[in-house]
Amino acid sequence: MFINASINPLQAYCLQHLLDQAFLAATSSANPQVALHHGMTGLIVLCVPFGLSTVGIGVFQSRMLARATARLHSQLLHVVLAQPATYFVHDAKEGDVTNVFASDVARVNALWQGVFWNLLHPAIVAAGGFGYLLVCDFNTGWLAFWVAIVLVSSGPQGRAAAHSTTFGAANAALTASFQDTLSSHATVVVYDMQPSIQAKFDVNVQALSSIQFAKDLWATLVQIYIEGAMYTFVAVVTAGLATRVVVGHTLTAGEFVSYVALLGRISSPITVLGGFMRVAIGNSSSLQRVDALLALSSDGHVITTDDMSFKSMTTATSTDSISAAHPLQTALTASHLFVQVNRTVVVADVSFACPRGTLTCIVGPSGSGKTSVLRCLMQTGPSHASGHIWWDESPLTLAHQAHVGVVFQHPRFLHGTIRENLRYGHPRASDADCHDAATMAHCLSFVNELPKGLDTDMASVQWSGGQLQRLSLARALVRRPSVLLLDEATSALDQESELAVVATLTWLAKTQGTVVVAVTHRLATTKVADQIIVLQAGRMVEVGRHADLMERRGIFYDLAHENDASSRSKNGHEKGDVALLDEEGDAADVELGDEAYMVL
Repeated sequence: MFINASINPLQAYCLQHLLDQAFLAATSSANPQVALHHGMTGLIVLCVPFGLSTVGIGVFQSRMLARATARLHSQLLHVVLAQPATYFVHDAKEGDVTNVFASDVARVNALWQGVFWNLLHPAIVAAGGFGYLLVCDFNTGWLAFWVAIVLVSSGPQGRAAAHSTTFGAANAALTASFQDTLSSHATVVVYDMQPSIQAKFDVNVQALSSIQFAKDLWATLVQIYIEGAMYTFVAVVTAGLATRVVVGHTLTAGEFVSYVALLGRISSPITVLGGFMRVAIGNSSSLQRVDALLALSSDGHVITTDDMSFKSMTTATSTDSISAAHPLQTALTASHLFVQVNRTVVVADVSFACPRGTLTCIVGPSGSGKTSVLRCLMQTGPSHASGHIWWDESPLTLAHQAHVGVVFQHPRFLHGTIRENLRYGHPRASDADCHDAATMAHCLSFVNELPKGLDTDMASVQWSGGQLQRLSLARALVRRPSVLLLDEATSALDQESELAVVATLTWLAKTQGTVVVAVTHRLATTKVADQIIVLQAGRMVEVGRHADLMERRGIFYDLAHENDASSRSKNGHEKGDVALLDEEGDAADVELGDEAYMVL
């Protein structure tokens, strides 16, 4: 920039001498053609360092802005992925963070451009010389006007517009990917998918960075093309006009042109400064929001209270998780769990143990706290919770997530193929591992009907709720977990599919030693459970096997009979395919197998 700025007075000085010794000499020289040739060559040569330095600044600015924006994109996702799974439950809204990524970053980018071109390197426009030219000679001014029209309507504008369109589409796709990751934030955290998601996202960011570089470079070339051509035109015409103006010999032609050229160089920055201040003020709020998000701590806290043993845990990479924690050997134990939501106690003094190789069902009426208990096991519990959860003899930490599989009632999947989504459960899983997991989850019956099988893009299919639940189970099974947590994971399955999935869960517990903990309202799952934990009003009121609880004729007995009566009263459902009890927080769940779900 300093080199470019230093050329301005040099150009004015050289123009004065070239005009005095070239154009005027052409009228008295014995060889006027040679004199004119030397004068025009001198003018063109003067434009070379100006053009090269300006193009160099444009390339430097475009590259620096592209790299800075790419780094900002990656840092934003890195910060969000480092937050605990409860971040969008208690601390932020997805729309707010998405707006920072989609809109505020663009405004910050515009601010950066303003800093380069409107503050550090003011636009070099020969406004003074051009205006004076119009006053001096109307015909010359009219000619300059049409030259400007030609310049605006020609040149690299078309290519710059095409690059701008490409950038808009790529930026929209990247924004959709970012929002998709935010929507699936809990899934990403509990499966320790941060490294895989970040790596895939960085590839897309680098692609967008290249597109943005081309867009900004061509936009810069448009500006250089118009300003450079107009400056050359004005300089040449003004130089020719000077031979007619300086008739009274008050100024030499060289002095006249140098004054006009230098005036244009010093008046333009003052005009541009006002525009930069407007851009800076308009975009300062966006810069503040971006800074606030980047300032978030990278330490994720799962549950924060003063008396919990599993608080203040930091996330680890996938490799660190596997090396830092061992698979479950004896039991997963919860001791004296308390959960409070909006100053209301939803779980009160709940304690239980899930020995290795057992299937545990947590049931209860709506609002009994069963989902809150499961979220504590997932380490995504509410912010006001206390108690102890033990992995064998050690406190449960985020490092144990490498050995935990989770199946949500309403699973979320990311952009990509079925195989890629299954591998998010275990990035190093082979094709055989994905095939085996899909087989155990009873997915192959409908996956094999797709033209590309496991390589089918998730967003290209309208999935039923039952299909998504089975794919979610397959994703959990790919990592061969020591503990498998299910939140109403069979609610959308028909009776046949449910029985098949329950058989898989039983096989995992009995033959693989997996601890299976399922929040359920389905009768088929509870019949094969090693223990059933019955919650009511946040307290554990009954524990036992299905037959034992039915003999006691207590809360579970009443719930089972209510389910039986409901199943006889409903039409259009398969036998047994009705809710055992209400889904927590929602209306009773009924058959959803044919309902279409779209992958975000």
